[in-house]
Amino acid sequence: MPAKLRRPFRRAVLLSLVSITIILLASAPRVRSTQLAVASSTRYSILLGSEPIASFDPGPADPSLSEARAQAVALQARRARLARLAALRRARRRADRARAVASLTPWRPSPPTTAGTFAVNWYAIAQCESGGRWTYNGSSGFDGGLQFLPTTWTALHMGYAYAWEAPAAVQIAAAEKLLAEVGGRGWTQWPICWWGQ
Repeated sequence: MPAKLRRPFRRAVLLSLVSITIILLASAPRVRSTQLAVASSTRYSILLGSEPIASFDPGPADPSLSEARAQAVALQARRARLARLAALRRARRRADRARAVASLTPWRPSPPTTAGTFAVNWYAIAQCESGGRWTYNGSSGFDGGLQFLPTTWTALHMGYAYAWEAPAAVQIAAAEKLLAEVGGRGWTQWPICWWGQ
């Protein structure tokens, strides 16, 4: 907000607050000073443990004060009840969210420690990775049916410049070689499709 507009805006806010305060004070019920004295002397005598002042006789109690006090107590009880209900709703929502997350997290078997202990369905992995197209050469930077990085494919020395040029049998042999190098932890190379085979 520009500096020129701040000062009038502050004045307007201040004037509106003052006018609201005056309206509230004007509309508040009138309380006699004797009623205030009774209320304050009773409050202090309760706090100090003494009897109220005997020489002061306030007269009959104003019923509007007891009604206001009863309304205030009822309002306080209602707010406390609503706070408890809100806390219960929050706890229920947290529990529902936790159950939903637990149901979405799939259970996965413990992965094999060596390549020989787990029969790998390379065709299912290729179907997941490239739609079963062993000659896939897309723009993602991964090549072939099993989606090798060009640097990984070159490091495996399989006799072809790119994975998409090699037949399926050579790509499977390269994947077996890679699986042996990573200690059978195929999910490190094919993180999503390894579990779907």
